[in-house]
Amino acid sequence: MKNRLKGKVWRENLSKSLTGKKYPTDLFPTRGMKNKKHSKKFKKKSSASHISFCKNHPEVCRAHAETMKNLWKKEEWREKQIKLILKGLIKRPTSFEQKIIDLCKEYNLPFKYTGNGEIIINYVNPDFVYTGERKMIIETYFSLWHPKNYRLVRRKRLGRCGYKTLFLDEDDLCCKNWKNICLRKINKFLV
Repeated sequence: MKNRLKGKVWRENLSKSLTGKKYPTDLFPTRGMKNKKHSKKFKKKSSASHISFCKNHPEVCRAHAETMKNLWKKEEWREKQIKLILKGLIKRPTSFEQKIIDLCKEYNLPFKYTGNGEIIINYVNPDFVYTGERKMIIETYFSLWHPKNYRLVRRKRLGRCGYKTLFLDEDDLCCKNWKNICLRKINKFLV
């Protein structure tokens, strides 16, 4: 109940501050419903109410869009949002990342896992970063989930900041002797 009232007050204040008009506050479902399962009926109703609100009050939606555009222009805010998005996006570490984490621990390889959004380089979150002074990155990926030019785009983006990148895909990480293959590639990369 407390969250519902807080959301209602927030929406009333927002509508007053934007245009001086009072808008209905019961159009949107309340905030604070994180991690709750919703029925299809609820989702449909919520979506319909949002669309209806935007059609009836376009000035509020335009003001919100403008505010968001301005926020995304701020580098600190943008990096914080990217980290939060990555944190909630997928279960981390992935099975491939976990294999390399274990490999790095077992053989004392100088790489730190950063695929959880800890580091952002040129709007890219690398999986592993070299712990020494050289700029080196290891990326693990499953080619089915990435575009064909994934390596090229990623290498260019990280290369602009001076980073060398080693890519390990399912061919390297899904075979029986994956440890030997990955160790050989990482050691060659380090030389």
